[in-house]
Amino acid sequence: MEIPMPAPICLIENSPAGELRVQQKALKVLAAISQPVVVVAIAGLYRTGKSYLMNKLASKRTGFSLGSTIQSHTKGIWMWCLPHPCRAGHTLVLLDTEGLGDVEKGNTKNDTWIFALAVLLSSTLVYNSRGTIDQQVMEQLHYVTELTERIKVKLVAEGSREDKKVKPVGEGGRGGKKAKLVDQGGRGGKKAKLVDQGGRGGKKVKPAGEGCRQEEEDSAEFVRFFPAFVWAVRDFVLQLVLDGREITEDEYLENALKLKRGNSKQNQCYNLPRKCIRQFFPARKCFVFVQPAGRRDLPRLEELQEDELDSEFQEQVVLFCHHVWETSKPKTIPGGHMVTGAMLGNLAVTYVDAIRSGAVPCMESAVLALAQIENSAAVGEAVAVYEEQLERRAALPTETVQELLDLHAQCEQEALRAFMAHTFKDDDRRFQGELMRRLEEQKQELCRRNEVASSERCKAALLELSDELDDRIGEGVYSVPGGYQRFLDDRQRMVDRYRQVPGKGVKAEELLQEFLQSKAAVAQSILQTDEALTEKEKEMAAERARAEAAEREQQVLKQKEAELQQKLEDQDRSYQENLRQLETKLEDERKKLLEEQGKMLDQKLKEQEAMLQQGFKEMAQMLGEEIADLRKEITDSKGQELLNMAKVLAKTLTIAYDAFVRDDGDAHPPPSRSQAGERTGRRV
Repeated sequence: MEIPMPAPICLIENSPAGELRVQQKALKVLAAISQPVVVVAIAGLYRTGKSYLMNKLASKRTGFSLGSTIQSHTKGIWMWCLPHPCRAGHTLVLLDTEGLGDVEKGNTKNDTWIFALAVLLSSTLVYNSRGTIDQQVMEQLHYVTELTERIKVKLVAEGSREDKKVKPVGEGGRGGKKAKLVDQGGRGGKKAKLVDQGGRGGKKVKPAGEGCRQEEEDSAEFVRFFPAFVWAVRDFVLQLVLDGREITEDEYLENALKLKRGNSKQNQCYNLPRKCIRQFFPARKCFVFVQPAGRRDLPRLEELQEDELDSEFQEQVVLFCHHVWETSKPKTIPGGHMVTGAMLGNLAVTYVDAIRSGAVPCMESAVLALAQIENSAAVGEAVAVYEEQLERRAALPTETVQELLDLHAQCEQEALRAFMAHTFKDDDRRFQGELMRRLEEQKQELCRRNEVASSERCKAALLELSDELDDRIGEGVYSVPGGYQRFLDDRQRMVDRYRQVPGKGVKAEELLQEFLQSKAAVAQSILQTDEALTEKEKEMAAERARAEAAEREQQVLKQKEAELQQKLEDQDRSYQENLRQLETKLEDERKKLLEEQGKMLDQKLKEQEAMLQQGFKEMAQMLGEEIADLRKEITDSKGQELLNMAKVLAKTLTIAYDAFVRDDGDAHPPPSRSQAGERTGRRV
């Protein structure tokens, strides 16, 4: 897919008043991208060279504006969509965010929303800083400590324990401190804790190893949905040596993220950002970059030729780009469903609308809203696939109804595959039920068209073949002694010739019966005027004609009954096909869930081991509780709970089936689960 995007455009505008708005031009670009997207966002303090790295990821010298002053140059979030250099059939979406901490803006809350949006929209987040990873840099990264206040994973029912948690009511004044009550909902009860909220840019200090149980649960859930984390350290001047031993960039980062023991306020401030990074971003990587050129050349960095840049810096940039290209995964939502460009645009709108309304963006509610849009579109796309397949395969009229139903089944199967590939979170099978109803309507319309085509073909054939017979009737050829038998012979020859005409379709016998019935009065008249026959012979001939007509009528009725039975069996087949593809999708989703859970388990075990080695037994114990919960979740996914869910879904699908055939006079109830099991060889 070619994406005509020669330069970046603004995705989310950040007005001077601090209001965020999604730009329609960017949404139109995203709406045209039906491929999965790999979304790489970069965040960091202003004037640290973020845009340069993004241009390199785009394989361009220019694009994202670099600027050359001490002011933040990028405003809002800018987007560049490009063909992915390593993943065929994928689009690389680069998001360059407004520099954080701009003193002229003076709005830390607005910065936090920019950072939160970068986290929510990306599959890989690059954090760009300058110098070294020291305490000052960690304090500047206070945005990560506020993510639990800016992002919610799940919808919370009003009145629940989580809903009653006391939240900080403000960011704190410029010069003062405020003590805020935070309900610490532990396992055994609730405690009211005072949280020190500093002034401008102040830290919210919570005892390490304690904290609100719900925030811990949120932190555990964040791991499922948050992007991979890459820390890019610019203008790095230190030697990668620790205790006399050379270390890697990743080891440098992990050493910088080590926690301090003790519950002093100083240690809590020190540990908080490190703890958040460790919890939220277990998949993390570090790159260090030397200064690319002399101080005087830095303002025109994008203009410099390759030989004017430091060779070590160039090597580091190449390694960085290849790592991001090769390891960044497509953006997904819960359940492992890949996000397309159009879906990314809808997510951006949902999150920004929540922020503008004063609410906290909730990933679950955003996914549910997205599911409504995508599932509705999936139904329409599936119907379009059905129509396309039908147009390609259909040659009406078909000789039999079964041939037509086989054609419908092939098209329906392709339509269901298209639907299953794009649908997600259709837990009550409402959209699948809607698709079943629409495909049933398509089948009925197909049957109607087939009958019309057959009727027209049969009428044309009968009209042509009966011309000679009609002419002879008009000429009085049969109004002579022995004329009735001659009429019967000529009519039979016409019927034989009619039956030899190919491609008449499903209405062939019915239309023939109607034709012969239309000639019954003429035949009776010829019979009565045939002087070669006695009255007794005429009565016998008339009785024979009535018996033959009744037999032909009975054959037509039998054909209709057989066709009705075939249609009923096709409804049964359709139900089984829907159930089969649903079971396949559920199994695929289960595998993805287990893979996701297994990855989370490995990351938590690794983090727990690190905490034990560093002597943080309480934090290791809390991780142990999360690990136990996760292991139980994995066990449940493998066991009876999943089977019960499949039964519930099968039941809802049955309800959906009943709904779409309720008004169909030819329909019959779907098979019971035991009957379905007999047909499929397994229990449903």
